[in-house]
Amino acid sequence: MTDYPSAPPPGGFNQYGVPNAPAAPPEQQQRGPRPKSVDLAVKLMYVGAALSALSILASLLGIDAIREQLEDQGDLTASEIDTAVAVGVTVGIIGAVVGAALWILNAVFCGRGANWSRIFGTVLGGLAVLFWLVGLTQEQTALSLVLGAVQVVVAAAVIFLLWKPESNRFFKPAPSYR
Repeated sequence: MTDYPSAPPPGGFNQYGVPNAPAAPPEQQQRGPRPKSVDLAVKLMYVGAALSALSILASLLGIDAIREQLEDQGDLTASEIDTAVAVGVTVGIIGAVVGAALWILNAVFCGRGANWSRIFGTVLGGLAVLFWLVGLTQEQTALSLVLGAVQVVVAAAVIFLLWKPESNRFFKPAPSYR
């Protein structure tokens, strides 16, 4: 009997006809080292979370100012003023907790190179600036004003750092597998 060479195996199989191991899914692929700009942005996001948590204190310290502002309007009863103060402080505290959680969530995922998180963080940073500007039209404590201003500066720095060229390479989407 004569031995004839066999045809090469079809694509996706090794020389013995065994399927090749599948490539790692995108979330398991190794990225290059995280650039310093992203490292700094992630650290600043944790600073932003701490500032959000501090704004809880600002909400609590602003209770008297809120009450005085409502009393100066003169058309609310004592019960309505109490309710408005409680709602205002509660909304402030919930907003601060949600804000801190969003800063932390964004820090974790941006640190992993998730491009969606960088985009989400940019949108949140823009909203932070907008809300701070709207807040300037309302009476607030000096602490609230300063915390808001520092958060806006931190958000702007984070956005700048996340969109630097070296950061862009880190956030480049992994190739898709079909």
